[in-house]
Amino acid sequence: MSATKKSFKIKMIHKYTKINKNNIFKDITLDKKTDSNILIDIYSNLSSAIDSFVLENNFHKFLRINASPNEDNLNLLSNLLDEKKTTFRPLIFSSILKNELLGYHGNDIEDHPQILSVFERFTDRIVIIPAVTFENFSKSEWLKFKSIVEKQLFHSYLNDRNTSFKIKFILVGTMNDFSLLDNLEQQNTYENYMYSSINSIFLINQGNHQKYFDFISYLIETYSFPKFNDLSAYQEFLKIIWRKTGDLNHLLLDISWLKNILSEISVCRTSNFIDEETISLFISKKTQQEAHLVDLLKEDFKNNQILIETEGTKVGQINGLSIIDVNGYPKSIGEPMRISSVISHGEGEIIDIDHKADLAGNIHQKGMLIINFFLSNILNQNLPLPFNISFTIEQSHDEIDGDSASLAGLCVLLSSLSDIPLKQNIAVTGAIDQFGKVCPVGGINEKIESFYDICKDTNLNGEHGVIIPYNNKKNVCLRNDVQQAIDDKLFNIWLVDNVSDATQLLFDKNLEDSKNNVGIISLIEHRLDDSNIKKSIFSKIKRFFLDKI
Repeated sequence: MSATKKSFKIKMIHKYTKINKNNIFKDITLDKKTDSNILIDIYSNLSSAIDSFVLENNFHKFLRINASPNEDNLNLLSNLLDEKKTTFRPLIFSSILKNELLGYHGNDIEDHPQILSVFERFTDRIVIIPAVTFENFSKSEWLKFKSIVEKQLFHSYLNDRNTSFKIKFILVGTMNDFSLLDNLEQQNTYENYMYSSINSIFLINQGNHQKYFDFISYLIETYSFPKFNDLSAYQEFLKIIWRKTGDLNHLLLDISWLKNILSEISVCRTSNFIDEETISLFISKKTQQEAHLVDLLKEDFKNNQILIETEGTKVGQINGLSIIDVNGYPKSIGEPMRISSVISHGEGEIIDIDHKADLAGNIHQKGMLIINFFLSNILNQNLPLPFNISFTIEQSHDEIDGDSASLAGLCVLLSSLSDIPLKQNIAVTGAIDQFGKVCPVGGINEKIESFYDICKDTNLNGEHGVIIPYNNKKNVCLRNDVQQAIDDKLFNIWLVDNVSDATQLLFDKNLEDSKNNVGIISLIEHRLDDSNIKKSIFSKIKRFFLDKI
């Protein structure tokens, strides 16, 4: 499949997210009464675990739930238990004193003469409690508590009597929380507990779009948010979620996050309903509120404090795309970056300047090694070149990591070796493997939009665009203004499967020879022949990188 066709494909995907009333929305009924069992349907794995756990003949007394122990998740478990209509009633403790679980004894009895343990106060209950409740328990305290629950028998030192009860516990926490509990055990603990999780992601398929709409409707009704006035407004709402998940096949089930977003959207409405204008106003306000760092970065590009060229061609220079994460800032920021490669007199050494300056992490180094071995394979040279090649990400002053610049790095090295210029109106992101396959990367929307913003501030002419991995197509959900520029053929997105696809776009040449075109590899080989050197750069490259591992 040609690069042009793939560019067209991604445009169709974007239209799909924009007008898919005729696709994923065609079976959604807007005014359908919300199914009372929607929570059971949405959280089916969790619901199944609870069905088994509440059976009186189930000897398990603990159910571990992998989830954040926030109020909404604790309430969700309580609501699911209510739906089951079992003899066990839910009881939530977002926090509880240690002695209310272990009982008071010794001097504590005099200090708390009227306070009974949870086992003396309740029975026929399922107690929902954060796993972090036990983080300050000693090993003996945890084993004592566990023994009380498993035996369903509590001895009170307050009145010196035994109390039997029927109580089970649902512990809610992260995997790290549970690993801390496991450290208190004396043996393998996995068979002693039931396990499930509160799924945070809803996987979309052809027949479950109504189910997710019903889930959102349930939240709207439960928390008294305004309804969507039509499916177009609901679609714009889904785009907010898609940008959060970074995947067009995933929707969020995080009740806390959804509640917060619906609350912020509701504040922006000008009628009794949420419409497209409401969503648009919310996005505009949200962008403005969070714009400070992004605006500073744009200003640096505009004032040539960060150098990026978006016109013409250059040998040994390419526009890459990166992501910046700033502690305390709510989202990732996309940033174009200039990657350069220079040939100088030497003995066939490749110099990764960022690695030499201790500014490159291990994943970046892995990407450079893959570039090295891919080049070794395609050029098949055994003796070194009569020059060195330096490689760097320009104007990087903090540590860089990740392999998403591997495709751009390979192309800039090919440019230096072949002396063929690269197009500066195109930015590139993508990892590669040793066989030249282009692999997906993260932060794809932020990367695309960051290059678009720079090109828009210069002169969009229909030639600008970005190259991304073909398998990232399901991750693309762009801002409306960027999507409009693509629809108007002012900006382009090309999806590539392999290195050869990228070189056709960047060099207007195939990687290998074709019928009417001398390939990049042949041009590099001709350059080697002209130098009359029968050595290979790549044996030395290997030694250089392997010595640094």
